[in-house]
Amino acid sequence: MKRLVKKSVPCSLYDIGGLQEQLDGMALQGLFLVDFSARLDRVSLCREEPRPVRYRLDPCGKGRRKDKEREEAYAQMGWRFVTRTHGSFYIFSCDDPETPELYNDPQSLSVALEKQVDRETRSIVCLTFGLTLFLSALFYWARRNILQHLLLWDDPAYLASFILSFSLILVSLLAMALQLWARYRLIKALAQ
Repeated sequence: MKRLVKKSVPCSLYDIGGLQEQLDGMALQGLFLVDFSARLDRVSLCREEPRPVRYRLDPCGKGRRKDKEREEAYAQMGWRFVTRTHGSFYIFSCDDPETPELYNDPQSLSVALEKQVDRETRSIVCLTFGLTLFLSALFYWARRNILQHLLLWDDPAYLASFILSFSLILVSLLAMALQLWARYRLIKALAQ
């Protein structure tokens, strides 16, 4: 029976080359990737006899059927599907050092990543628009109550919760924007 080991993710998921190298290095130590946690902060590894294994990250496509076709094509090349990182990447591995790479040049990987970043950008824009619309409607319907509490400061707990809510929303939107910025930088680096 294989024993599972949980470790924190060795580097950022957006550092594709670094993560691949880290996973390759762990295989040389006898730790082989099984799965990522839902929050992408931990990996499950199984302990086996150390051997050289190459891991490659492949951006998720738009449709399951096309992804299945791509997985079959990679299997014919000698790559084995390992796991998926919840909407971002598929991870493949192979034991044979002669197996051709999934992407022969960084430009083709940057093209694949561009589609993913565009999809995530659209979802973040929709989320931001929806949140703004919701807050606007909430403020409109409760404007008298909100203005009374905010302007007169008759209830400090209300003011504090109002400020905290808006701060959390702004921080979460900033975090999403920083993630997108990291991906755009990665695409530019690969394209160059």
